[in-house]
Amino acid sequence: MENENVVGKEIMALSGKIVKKILKDKQQETKTLNNSQSRILAYIIENGKKDVFLRDIEKAFMIRRATISKILKSLEEYGYITRESVVSDARLKKIVPTQKAFILHKQMQYGMREKDMSMVNGIDKNDLKTFLDVIHKISENLDCQ
Repeated sequence: MENENVVGKEIMALSGKIVKKILKDKQQETKTLNNSQSRILAYIIENGKKDVFLRDIEKAFMIRRATISKILKSLEEYGYITRESVVSDARLKKIVPTQKAFILHKQMQYGMREKDMSMVNGIDKNDLKTFLDVIHKISENLDCQ
């Protein structure tokens, strides 16, 4: 098939553009947080119905404990999280987002919705559905390999 070598290249190029735009905009929105910090903060907020510990973040992001500790320390210094002792084990500290973190998270979600809307601007709904169907099929094909 003539296009099979082009598909991956086009997806990579598009992915690179999207990531570059998101990172640039995210840095402007947060003014203080880098990509790792904002991703971890989002994880803490989105998993807020249960207690979140350092080991949970370590598992979710497959990042070394020392790196996560450094990121959490900076988030604490910026006032986005607090660490609270757990009654059952004083050595454990659960990570709790602050009100400031929830406000920032809402702003970031709004920004992502705006970016999504700008990416599909001018694209017919049927074309967009076809595009999404195709990328889901490509993803399934890659899962089977």
